Amino acid sequence: MTLDTLFLSNPLSSWLKGLITAALVWLILTLLRHFILKLTIRTHKEKGLLYQITHSFSQVTIIIIALASLTAFLTLPDQAHQVLRVIYLAAAGLQAGQWLTSLVDHWVNTQISAVPEGELPRRASLTTLGGFFKVAIWVIVALIVLDNIPNFNLSNIIAGLGLGGIAIGLAAQNVIKDLLSSLTINLDKPFTIGDSIQVGEFSGTVEHIG
Repeated sequence: MTLDTLFLSNPLSSWLKGLITAALVWLILTLLRHFILKLTIRTHKEKGLLYQITHSFSQVTIIIIALASLTAFLTLPDQAHQVLRVIYLAAAGLQAGQWLTSLVDHWVNTQISAVPEGELPRRASLTTLGGFFKVAIWVIVALIVLDNIPNFNLSNIIAGLGLGGIAIGLAAQNVIKDLLSSLTINLDKPFTIGDSIQVGEFSGTVEHIG
């Protein structure tokens, strides 16, 4: 057996180069991630944005990058390339979603830290708003990934769900409207609990918001 011996239609020399490269990529990225996490913990008392982004850089993503480094040295059939393309796209979408949700968490935590501890409704509104942002991020990521999968017709699925989505939207529009109004009031604070207000012919004291 020599380095020119074929294994799965590729010489052993290509497999060896790919495996060595993949191992080095995995090792470098893992050590770099560990170093940045340790450095941010030592230099900052609180876990800031850099820590959150680095921490969300998962081992799954590192392994996928290492796999891409390995396959770069190999000649693969078209079907294998399509499967790998879906895997890479899903991993990229997952990682992008994790990074974006980390940014949302950082923003929410920063905003909440500026709110007095006694203003619980406003803190709850910020948390709810952050949850909406994160759900929107994952929905968009999922749609982008699905739309790029070969032979997967996302348009037909969306069209099929169109009528159901319209019905659900009409049924939930009042709930969504009230929820958004509650978020706006808690964030802008035109009035707070205990204030006396008048709306048209009606007047009274605010007892609850939300």
